[in-house]
Amino acid sequence: MCCNSIAKKRQGFISLDVVRKSLDDFAKIFTPAEDLLIQLIGQGEPLMHSKIFEIIQLVKGKGFKVDLVTNAVLLDEKKRKALIASPLDELKLSFYGWDRDSYKEIHGKDRFDQALENILMLLREDRKFRISFHLLHCKTTEHLIKRLEELWSRFPVEIVVTYEAQNYRDILNKKNAQHDEEIKVPEGAIVFSQCCLNSPPIIHWDGSVSQCIYDYDSECPIGDISRENYADILKGKAYQEFKKAMIEGKMEEAYGSVFCRICGYADSMRLSNGEIVKLQRSRNRNSAVLGKGRDKDYLLKNFPLKSIKDWGQIFKELLLSMNPKTTGFSSRMNG
Repeated sequence: MCCNSIAKKRQGFISLDVVRKSLDDFAKIFTPAEDLLIQLIGQGEPLMHSKIFEIIQLVKGKGFKVDLVTNAVLLDEKKRKALIASPLDELKLSFYGWDRDSYKEIHGKDRFDQALENILMLLREDRKFRISFHLLHCKTTEHLIKRLEELWSRFPVEIVVTYEAQNYRDILNKKNAQHDEEIKVPEGAIVFSQCCLNSPPIIHWDGSVSQCIYDYDSECPIGDISRENYADILKGKAYQEFKKAMIEGKMEEAYGSVFCRICGYADSMRLSNGEIVKLQRSRNRNSAVLGKGRDKDYLLKNFPLKSIKDWGQIFKELLLSMNPKTTGFSSRMNG
């Protein structure tokens, strides 16, 4: 689900030195420390990093909150135990689909049974951290998305969150893409997004810093935390020029970059006369439903250990038997 297949930049793993340097810089800016949440997410699966649990410890050692996003494919028994023992604040599970075919259509590979087993084994464990379960609303899931929300909300998770398809594959390859309506763009106008400015800059594995999640190749770097202090980057000329170009919708003129045009969160349009107008979507498919927290009764009743090989089929049968509720709560989560 990430941009690995289209990224041009050299790939690698963030070093502990870059992590320590980043955390030292954050500690000088963000007080109290618990007001800052560090998200371990990026252009790959965090559990591939051999030092991921050491990184979690380093973040918590500085007093910051930390969450981790995973597709659970690598969440085997050894990693589950390490995760349970870690001081993690929240685990975000991304699991899109309800059987092998739907999972493969969205994720690109068939890891349905493996990921489902790893998730259900984790949910059997006692834990200190919060779990949020993430679903995707796209063409593949549209007819069953409310059933999926209802089913997963019965498991021992704190919340089930559904996002409208906004990922790299959907936007670039038009696969599974689902948008409410096409934006009618007048001749000479440019559609772009200003939502990046609502979030703090991102630190990439090599220490480069950029503002936008779509800048996966660091085309518009605003600094390098390996060589500069984070506070200086935020005040620096490169960052100020980036913000100006983004606010004015002139990223292409300034950087030759087009990732603003492919951004699924496009919220602005610059007309040929230079006027900036805001774009409004008529509908929003993002939603969230409260889960059962630490209540394991539903899980243990329907997924006994003696039938692990049948868990995929059991899951699908339960899903199709769902009578989805209309309760829960909707939440705008764009940006």
